Amino acid sequence: MRVCMTVPAAGLVLLALGASACSSEEGPQYHDAVLENSVRSYGQALTAPDAPAAWRLMSKRCQSMSSLKTVAAVADVTHKQWGAIPVKTVHIDELSGTHAVVSYDYDKETGQKRRDWVREGGVWKDDCSNS
Repeated sequence: MRVCMTVPAAGLVLLALGASACSSEEGPQYHDAVLENSVRSYGQALTAPDAPAAWRLMSKRCQSMSSLKTVAAVADVTHKQWGAIPVKTVHIDELSGTHAVVSYDYDKETGQKRRDWVREGGVWKDDCSNS
């Protein structure tokens, strides 16, 4: 989200109407929080199970390698085995532009996951590849 405000000019004709000063809330911490939120939402969807929500958080490439029916089956098995468990920790190992590598684990000992994530249409999505 961009935040802009008009800064009144003092004494200069060029600035007599005011100059626009903009700051952006989309710094590194913002991007980290958005990515972490997507990782947590994806993990929650898989264990809920909520296959449509998980599907929406999968990249186009990832969706092309699977189907919603397959994701539903995986989510169902995961839920039966572990229940609806939240993601406990998220660590962003790498973040460069629209690509990230994220390590995360759940409240139960399911084993840590290290996955590639991509930003598509402004949304971070699982890219179905382990790093």
